[in-house]
Amino acid sequence: MSRPKFLAFIKNLESTKVAKQYAAAKGLPDDTVVAGNIETANAKISEGSRSPEFLLVELSSKDHKKAFENLDKLAESCEPDTKVIVLGDIDALSFYKELINMGVSEYLLNPVKIHQLERVTAPKAVEEKKDDGGKIGARNKADCRIITVVGTRGGVGASTIAINLAKSFADRQYPTLLLDFDPDFGVIPLLMDIEPNRGLVDALEKPERVDALFLDRVTAKVNEHLFVIGAEKNLSDVARINDKAAQVLFDLLRTRFAYVIVDIPRVDLSNHYMLQHSENIVVTELSIPGLRDTMRVYDLIHDGLGNKKITLIANKTGINKKFETPLKNFESGLGKKIEFTVPFEAEIYGFHNSGEALIDSVRDAKFSHSIKAIAAKFMLASAGGEAAVKAKKVSILDKIKPKK
Repeated sequence: MSRPKFLAFIKNLESTKVAKQYAAAKGLPDDTVVAGNIETANAKISEGSRSPEFLLVELSSKDHKKAFENLDKLAESCEPDTKVIVLGDIDALSFYKELINMGVSEYLLNPVKIHQLERVTAPKAVEEKKDDGGKIGARNKADCRIITVVGTRGGVGASTIAINLAKSFADRQYPTLLLDFDPDFGVIPLLMDIEPNRGLVDALEKPERVDALFLDRVTAKVNEHLFVIGAEKNLSDVARINDKAAQVLFDLLRTRFAYVIVDIPRVDLSNHYMLQHSENIVVTELSIPGLRDTMRVYDLIHDGLGNKKITLIANKTGINKKFETPLKNFESGLGKKIEFTVPFEAEIYGFHNSGEALIDSVRDAKFSHSIKAIAAKFMLASAGGEAAVKAKKVSILDKIKPKK
């Protein structure tokens, strides 16, 4: 008896429609999606049918105890390597954690979205979980490069660099998160046409709340490979940032994305952990104040935080050559080489369609070529050292709020 790739037992009408669309897109048989629930799945598999590689089952009720009992029965009937995806209406963090501890591959809320099914069934998106109890299930796993982009002074264009760098990675099909770490004056949600919320502020104040479900609620999807977290708070509110917040956030993001690009507005105690445990891009301008502040930021990261992974970028070069410090003099005063220069182009300066990156809008501009050169340095895999990259298949968030 051949083993099915995917089977679904669902009653929710919207989820049923989506599951059928998914099955049709994958070329799966018409009987892949069955009208029923976890009890129906139990009965069918207990009769001798082979359990599939991926099994999607909807809970039969909102009763927690009954759900766990049905899952225990299912675990006894399924083949050990079946990855069980549970669908239900119970929106509770404690319930989610218990399901994951039981060995469930993922828990999704009704109605399911097609990109969620694609994500949890993607090849190599999961690895089998080693569980002493022998339960069925899997965990998400991903290699991740975290890159912070910090400006030495306001207005040097660090946010623009961060947005376009993230878009460059996403264009190569790497799951990429763009994190705006400025809840007071952050511009990334605005420029990417994403509605901000208090999620990031809550995460910084109460890191114990940061888990997979929390991440799902605060992350906005721009496209299949690009995601954004951006917060906004009242200026009169004082954020009480917990010392462990950045570490908790980083640990979770590493399991979800190939790249995390963090836009840091200014250097202060709240982001020292991020600067210490990431690759840093320091964006400056070729001016005397820019030279002073580049030295200070560089010394803090390199000497104070002990992180040698620093890339120096001079942005908007040539904007006013009469008052601009020559690059050679700037590097001599700094005692370091500027690795990349991004030229100022009057025809694109200030140009930004909401939700669209500059590298998409002005593909032939010098700016776009500069961004591609910067991105090439950080590519996880490359062909012949060029910017053309074969994407690495990794898992990302299973449940993402759609872009508003």
